[in-house]
Amino acid sequence: MLSLRNFRPYTYVDILVEAFARIAPDFPQARLLLCARGGPERPRIEKLIDELGIRNQTRIERAEVEDLPRYVASADIAVTIADSDSTPASLTEAMASHLPVVAAPTWSIDEWLENGNGAEIVPIKDIGQTASAIAKLLADPELRERYGERNEHTARSKLPRPGPLLENLYRELIDEHSAKTKSLKNSL
Repeated sequence: MLSLRNFRPYTYVDILVEAFARIAPDFPQARLLLCARGGPERPRIEKLIDELGIRNQTRIERAEVEDLPRYVASADIAVTIADSDSTPASLTEAMASHLPVVAAPTWSIDEWLENGNGAEIVPIKDIGQTASAIAKLLADPELRERYGERNEHTARSKLPRPGPLLENLYRELIDEHSAKTKSLKNSL
């Protein structure tokens, strides 16, 4: 399982850790990968991991942008249960990478995910239902595949390919720079 959320109060990484601890004995092969760039809750999360006895099944990595594809590719499930935003880049990245999702029902989450169709939607701060959703996906590889396929298709159909957009932006910037340079030369 993968979380790409920073260690902040509103991302509820602690809820994820507690949910994982509940299902870890039933899924000894499962691992929780917490990739984040930091946040004030990290020491508390580290302590919680140790208190719950899941250190050997949990890994914390500082997520640099260039490392994200590797982390996402290593996962079977993405979890985002924050209540602060509904379309974090980490969610769309996970979806485009063919991952099933466990998510909280934040503002416009229904524009991306549906409960039972690409995701298991769980109430915010509900450890029990989060654990149940994770266990359901871990226990059913066919369901994970079906959700992942749906999520990849949804993300790729809703998000434009960045190549053409970047190319157009670069052309605009080059044209603007050329016009400014020409104007500056003419004024000298």
